[in-house]
Amino acid sequence: METEELYSTLSRLMEGDDQEAVKKFLIEHIKEFSERDRENILTAFLEDALDKENINDKALLDFQNKAIAAFKRLEAEKAALEKQDKLLEIKENM
Repeated sequence: METEELYSTLSRLMEGDDQEAVKKFLIEHIKEFSERDRENILTAFLEDALDKENINDKALLDFQNKAIAAFKRLEAEKAALEKQDKLLEIKENM
């Protein structure tokens, strides 16, 4: 999905009342957003989960560790994609 279409679709969904549709869209397209926006989306999901659940300290720590692990996986994926892009660019310039 093109960037403009991605954000316009998200905007349209957010104008409606169907929060589940917004969540589903964000989950399905999370990798298409910028790194900053992905972090904001994941933070919002975390805050929403914390608001909805009565989480004890151990469960909260576990949840935070899982969120940190998810951020690290995203960083690793980003680095791998950047490396692939550089290799493709080098091959194209040969």
